[in-house]
Amino acid sequence: MRHKRNDLPEIFDESIYKLLKSVDSFFENALGRISSTIRPLPLGIKTFETPDHFLIEVEGVTKEQLRYNVIDGFLRIEVEESKESIFQNAKNGFSSEERSYQRVERFIPISKGLTKKDIVTTYNDGVTTFYIPKVR
Repeated sequence: MRHKRNDLPEIFDESIYKLLKSVDSFFENALGRISSTIRPLPLGIKTFETPDHFLIEVEGVTKEQLRYNVIDGFLRIEVEESKESIFQNAKNGFSSEERSYQRVERFIPISKGLTKKDIVTTYNDGVTTFYIPKVR
């Protein structure tokens, strides 16, 4: 949000203009630093169909990050990631602690009568596959 001197009403003097400019600068710099350190959690999903099943493949996440459930005719796939890092420099007494948490979820429509017990999952080479039976 850049302010131009001409965009402000005349009741504002130069000090208000400088204050607004410094606030804008602060937020632009802070948001730039934040966006460069946060990376979105990947949730690559591919779907396939066989004569008896629908297959859903989720790539790029570990087994520990992935949870799933069936809710009212939807397969809910959830991926969570939390990190914590602590940096300490004994020489100058500086320490830094960083924590991050991200969660992504997708809802995929499936047949209403299916339960979690009906869905078979496998994990192989970083790919989780959900085998969802076709209801006839």
